[in-house]
Amino acid sequence: MWFKNLCLYRFYKPLTQSVEQIQEDLQKHKFRPCGKLEMFSYGLISPVDKKHDELFKSIDGYLMVCAQKEEKVLPASVVREYVDEKVQEIEDTQMRKVRKKEKEEIREEVLHDLTTKAFTKTSKVYAYFDLKNNWLIVDSASRNKAEELTVLLRNCLGSLPVEPPKTHTLTSNILTSWMTENPPPADFSIENECELRDLESDGGIIRCKNIDLTSTEITNHLEAGKSCTRLALNWDEKFSFLLCDDLSVKRIKYDDLVLDQAEQSDDESVEAQFDADFSIMAMEISNFLPRLMEIHGGAIEKDSGLGNSQ
Repeated sequence: MWFKNLCLYRFYKPLTQSVEQIQEDLQKHKFRPCGKLEMFSYGLISPVDKKHDELFKSIDGYLMVCAQKEEKVLPASVVREYVDEKVQEIEDTQMRKVRKKEKEEIREEVLHDLTTKAFTKTSKVYAYFDLKNNWLIVDSASRNKAEELTVLLRNCLGSLPVEPPKTHTLTSNILTSWMTENPPPADFSIENECELRDLESDGGIIRCKNIDLTSTEITNHLEAGKSCTRLALNWDEKFSFLLCDDLSVKRIKYDDLVLDQAEQSDDESVEAQFDADFSIMAMEISNFLPRLMEIHGGAIEKDSGLGNSQ
C-alpha cells in the first residue's frame, strides 16, 4: 500500500461534505464487474481488502480511496485476423468482392462475438485526501490515469475543486541550478539518475542512470544549454525518488527507518497493518510536500480563502 508515485493535486476550495456524506457519495460508483458486452468497468473498491465494504479508509484527517478498472483483453490484431478470415470466406464462397460498408458490419459482428468471450485484466489506483493541508495525492506514474480517477471522484462527490499545483519557480530551473550553480539544501541530496533535455528544440534528450552526475560529460551537456527535467534525489534520509519537471514524484523508495516504524505494532491483522502503513506514510508525505513547495518558492494559490501555500 506504500505509494510509489505522487501525482499531486491542490484543493483550491475546501470540500463541503462531512466524512459520512463522502462515504455515502462514494457508493454511487462502487465497482461492478464488466458486463458481457462492456469493454471495461471502472469504480471504487475498499482500499483495505475484499473483506471490507467501506469505500474509504479514514485516519487522522486522511481519507484513502481505491479505484479498480476491469478491461476486456481484445487486441486489434486479433479482431483484424477474424475479420479478414470472414471476408476471405465470403469472397471465396460467393465469388464477389466485400465492400467497405459490409466489412465494417462484419467487424461489428466480430467485436460483439469476441467481447462476450474475451478475458479481462484488472488494475487499481490508490489515492488519498489530505483534508488538513488541501491535497489530493494519487499513486500513479501516469497523469492520464490520475485524471481518470479525479473524474470518477468528481462524479461521486458532485464537485472536486482540485488542480495540479502551480509554483513560482519551474522545477526544471531548480534541478538545473542544483546540478550547476547552487548545491541543493541540506535535506536534499542528489543521487545517480537524471534526464537532460534541450527545451528549445524537439530533440536532444539524454537519460543517465548509475553514473556520476558531476562528471565532465554531464557538465558539458548542461553548459551547452540543456536543462535537467528529471533528477533522482533523497529527502532527509526518509525516502529516495525521481522528481520530474511536471512536479510529479516517481519511484519512491522509503528508508528502512520509516518502514520499521510501521512494523512495531503488536496487532498483526490486515487492517491494523494497513492503518499503521497509511498513517506513517501520510505523515511523512505531509512533512515532505510543504518542503517541496518551499524550494519552488511556494505554491500559487487561487483566491479561494484557503490561504495555505503548503
